[in-house]
This record gives sequence, structure tokens and C-alpha cells, in this order.
Amino acid sequence: MVDIEKIFIQMEEKINKFADDLFFKNKAMIDLLDIQEQKEMLHLKMKEVEKLQAMVRTIKDFCEPQVAAIINVSKESSEIKVDYTLVKNQTSQLIQNYNNLLGIITYIEELRAKKNKSLNKKWLEMKTRLQAMDIATIEQIKEKAEGSQE
Repeated sequence: MVDIEKIFIQMEEKINKFADDLFFKNKAMIDLLDIQEQKEMLHLKMKEVEKLQAMVRTIKDFCEPQVAAIINVSKESSEIKVDYTLVKNQTSQLIQNYNNLLGIITYIEELRAKKNKSLNKKWLEMKTRLQAMDIATIEQIKEKAEGSQE
């Protein structure tokens, strides 16, 4: 196997591992948002409810299928010819999805701060788990893929 192919497969393996982790964090985020939405509904805060519903729809309709597709493609990396455009697109999508989840945490922090409260245990756990993800590796892979396209 040529070195370029090995490097490509290694990139895809890292992408797959990150995407798999992110997929489950998307699922957990939906659960947390559903609970938060119910709480806001009980307080009759429809603006917040609508924003939370939009966040859930984005994860369900866009992020989950996108990450699932990345998982499926990256699993078969040994069957794919070296394609740095694919790698760049995969990493861009993963970075965007990751940043969306961090943005949701920030929004929830702002909602809670308005009530003079901090994140509850489940939200803190999600924030910690997101921050523990190796996004730097995905960003490096993206940079390498962009450099390889030139």
C-alpha cells in the first residue's frame, strides 16, 4: 500500500472515531433540549421554546444524517480511492456540527444566567464531554486535506 493511501486511511479512521462520538452526543443533546423545551413551555416562554425546537430540528434533520453518512463512508475508507476533497468536506461538516453543539450549550448557559442559575449537572456533563473531544485533530486533518488539494 502506498504511503498516501495509508495516510488517507488513517485520516478516515480518525474522522470515523470522532464522528461516531459526535453522533451519540447529538442524540444526547436532543434529549437535553427536549427536557429544556418542556421546562420553558411550563413557564410559558414560547420564544425560548421555538428556539429550542429549531435547535432540535437542526440536529435531527441535518446534523444526525450528515454525521451518520460520514461514519458510513469513513468505515469503508479502505475501499475508497484517496479523495482529499471528501476529507475536507467531512472535517468541515464535523467541525460545524461540533461548534453547533457548543453554541447550544452557550445558549442554555445564557438562558440559565437570566434566571441567576448555572448549568445543571447534565448540561455541565455534556459541556465537559464536548470539550474533551479532540477537535484539534479534526482541524489538523482538514488543514492537511486542504494542503493536499493544491
